[in-house]
Amino acid sequence: MEKKLLPTDLSKTITEKYYTQKRQNKQGFFYLIFSVKFFLLKIIQSRPFYVFFHKRD
Repeated sequence: MEKKLLPTDLSKTITEKYYTQKRQNKQGFFYLIFSVKFFLLKIIQSRPFYVFFHKRD
């Protein structure tokens, strides 16, 4: 005899899964943004970039 899931139980597990997934996605997204910002800062602070942008005018 297999255990039958009630619709409420099923929806509960689905929503829990969904929310944990969403939270993980959010953390991944923030991490991505942070690393991109860090990378851009490194590029901007590097010397050739600075010279390249300020000698043009």
